[in-house]
Amino acid sequence: MSQPHASPPKPAHPTQRREPLPWEHPKPTEEEADSAARIAAITGHPAYRKPDRDVDFLYTDATRGIRLQLDDLKAEQCLADNDVHRCIVVFVSTRLREPETARRELSDARHAAAESPDPPLSG
Repeated sequence: MSQPHASPPKPAHPTQRREPLPWEHPKPTEEEADSAARIAAITGHPAYRKPDRDVDFLYTDATRGIRLQLDDLKAEQCLADNDVHRCIVVFVSTRLREPETARRELSDARHAAAESPDPPLSG
């Protein structure tokens, strides 16, 4: 046998409550003496930081793609702000060899070239 279907309850009134919500009447400080310290511990925790302000989070491997997108967006925005419609991008390296290392590597390369004067075949 099937039971008769009960009608669903009416939705709650959007502003009127039968019982107050907890934050409408917070406990007195005397009841929760350590509440300020607990709230400070929660809001001071790194997990509570907004992601766009959390530098530790932004520099994780997981956000590398987003950082690269932001780098590109910043460059594009600067170009657009300055009415630049075309440009040439030059990629360079700032890694310089120490003079002694450069001399040693050059000497090694010259020595290797002297021993094998024929250039390697490219495939």
